[in-house]
Amino acid sequence: MNPLITIELKDERDGTKEIYHFEGGIAQFVTDVNKGIAITQPISFSVAEDGVEVDIALLYNDAYQEKAQSFVNNIRTNDGGSHEAGFK
Repeated sequence: MNPLITIELKDERDGTKEIYHFEGGIAQFVTDVNKGIAITQPISFSVAEDGVEVDIALLYNDAYQEKAQSFVNNIRTNDGGSHEAGFK
């Protein structure tokens, strides 16, 4: 989700390789996660204030349940947290 990072995993046994890079940052990540079910383009913005940076992206899809994923310092917070509760 960080457009400045590329992660490349290579299996040296058989030469297979996976590359993870989201040129469009979090907006591209949200788009990729919702492939085939998105009904809007992502809405995204970034804000930096007092040394704190926040990137937010969301879109609507045709699923019946909400799916929220939050990250702090590029690490997924599986249990949400106060930042996710505050956003909601």
